[in-house]
Amino acid sequence: MESFVPTYGLRNPHIQSILASSPMRKAFLKRVSAYWLSKSESRLLPGKDGSHLLGFWTPSEKPDAPLAILIHGWEGGTESGYLLSAANQLHQQGYQLLRLALRDHDRSHHLNRELFHSARLEEVVNAVSHAINTIKSPATALIGFSLGGNFALRVTRELSKSPIPLTTCIAICPLINAADTMTRLEQGPAIYHHYFTRKWKRSLKLKQRLFKEDFQGIELAKMRGLRQLTDYFVMHHTPYSDSLTYFDSYSLSRNKLEALKIPTHILMSQDDPIIDPKFLEPLRDHPSITVTNSQYGGHCGFIQNRRFDCWADRYIIDTLQNYL
Repeated sequence: MESFVPTYGLRNPHIQSILASSPMRKAFLKRVSAYWLSKSESRLLPGKDGSHLLGFWTPSEKPDAPLAILIHGWEGGTESGYLLSAANQLHQQGYQLLRLALRDHDRSHHLNRELFHSARLEEVVNAVSHAINTIKSPATALIGFSLGGNFALRVTRELSKSPIPLTTCIAICPLINAADTMTRLEQGPAIYHHYFTRKWKRSLKLKQRLFKEDFQGIELAKMRGLRQLTDYFVMHHTPYSDSLTYFDSYSLSRNKLEALKIPTHILMSQDDPIIDPKFLEPLRDHPSITVTNSQYGGHCGFIQNRRFDCWADRYIIDTLQNYL
C-alpha cells in the first residue's frame, strides 16, 4: 500500500486532527451514510454487574458478511467523523457493522448510574463478546480509534485468552501512555485541552441532570482543566488512589500485551499531537502486532484531500482483506 501523502495545504498535523472530528466533515459523512444509518438498529449489550452499553448494528445485503465492530475515542461517539468515514467504506465493501458506544458516550448516559472511566475494561469485553456470539458472523474485526484503539487492544488481549472468535484487530492512533497524553493535552495547543475539557464537562452535566442525588455536589465551574477534573474524579469515582495509578491501569506496554495472540495492526502517525509514537516502539517485536507508521496524519486524521477522502479507511479495508 502506498504511503499517505495528503494534498498540499493538508499536511499540518493540527489541520488533520481538527478535520478528523470537525462538524463540517461529520455533516457531510452523515449525508453520504444516510441510507445505511437509517437501516441501523440499536442494541443493548450486557456489560458487567448489571451495566449495559449501547450499540448500533447495521446489517449487510451480502449473506454471511463479515462483522466490523467499531469503537470511538474519548468523548466521541458512534457518529464521530472518523468512525462514520470508516464505517461507510466498510459498509460499501459489504461488511455488517456494530458501532459500539462506551459508557456515558453518545446517547447512553442514562443506562448506568456510575461514571465512565477508562479502566472499565470488563464491561467492554463482555459487550463485544455478546455481540460476536449473537450476530454470529463467520469473521469479526475489532476496530478502535484513539482511546477506542486502546480499548480495542485490551479487549483483543482478553479475547486471546477466551474461545470468543475474534479474527483480527485494528487500532488507529491508539492511546498508549495516558500520563504522557495528559501532559501533551496540557502543554500543547490550547484547542485540544479546551475541546476535551468542554466535552467532558458537558457529559458530566448531563449525568448530573440524570442522577441528581449522586452528582449534584460536584462543582464543575470551579474545575478549570483536565488535570483538576481527573484528580477529583479519580479520587471520588474510581477505585484508584491517585491519577498516576489510574493512568497506569489502562496504559499499554509490551508486557501488558504479552497475552495478545490475535493478529493485530496499529496505524500511527509520526506527527500525532496527542499520542507520542515512541511508545509504540517496544511493540514492534511483538509476534502478533504489526505497526505501520505514517509521516502525516495528525490524530486520527489521514485526510487526503478537500473531499474528505480518508487514507486510514483504505488502510483498514486493505488490511482486512488478508483476514476476512
